[in-house]
Amino acid sequence: MNPNPMSSCTLAGTYFSRVMPHLVSARTEDGYTLVTPTPLPTGLFDDGGMCDTGNYHVFNIALFWADLRANARKRLAAFFARASRERAQAT
Repeated sequence: MNPNPMSSCTLAGTYFSRVMPHLVSARTEDGYTLVTPTPLPTGLFDDGGMCDTGNYHVFNIALFWADLRANARKRLAAFFARASRERAQAT
């Protein structure tokens, strides 16, 4: 049973238990993010047949969580720096 009715596919588990630097690379082309190498290693990227072959969308966070985390930290630091500057200017 799919726990998210808005999603067309789910993943029961993940094989990612640690950061694996340089496992994949990504680039943007015509508004799409393309991941290489393709096909990705099937031993790591098995969605149980829930999604179309070559559809790695369900792995977005698993693939890029370290990058997402670093980006969130950078954005949060910028937010706090701006808030601090604005408070200093107001006083």
